[in-house]
Amino acid sequence: MNKEIKEFDLAHKYITNGNFNEAKKIYIKLIKEGSRNHLVFGNLAIIYGLEEDFNRMYDLLIKAITINPNYHDAHSNLGFYYSKKKDYNSAISSYKNALNINPYLTETYFNLGIIYKDSGDINQAKKYYKEAIKINPKYFNAHYNIGLIYKENDDIDNATKSFDIALQINPNSSETYNNLGIIFLKKDNLDKAIKYF
Repeated sequence: MNKEIKEFDLAHKYITNGNFNEAKKIYIKLIKEGSRNHLVFGNLAIIYGLEEDFNRMYDLLIKAITINPNYHDAHSNLGFYYSKKKDYNSAISSYKNALNINPYLTETYFNLGIIYKDSGDINQAKKYYKEAIKINPKYFNAHYNIGLIYKENDDIDNATKSFDIALQINPNSSETYNNLGIIFLKKDNLDKAIKYF
């Protein structure tokens, strides 16, 4: 096993154990030594993203994509970068690039749903949340967010269904109970509202 692979594996172990600083040191060293491994650049970009150093994150993601244009995680993380910068068109484009490479990225569909919801395109938001659920039917956040969309648009029956599914997945979600309580309070069903509050 060559030296770069050993060091990359060690950095991965550091990440798994939450020791991002040690992993970061290894990735920086590998890049200085001339690494052309897209994962080195991509993983270091994620660490910079966690540190909210988005300019370095962006530069590293672009390098990772240059090395491997089919690196779907880098495209998806670039979507995250653009969404943080509120450049929603570029975020959508990056997320869709990731999905063109790998159409099974639950989190990417979910993130597209968030962007569309935030930009007011509720139908597109629901579409992408539902795509996330198709891949992972137990994806709590997608069920919850669809429930919020239905609730905000006074579609109480569908909101209740979505929140009920979300509670089956995560019965400890106080936000979901609260939203169901509000729904039943609006329906003048005080007994059921109290049950959820």
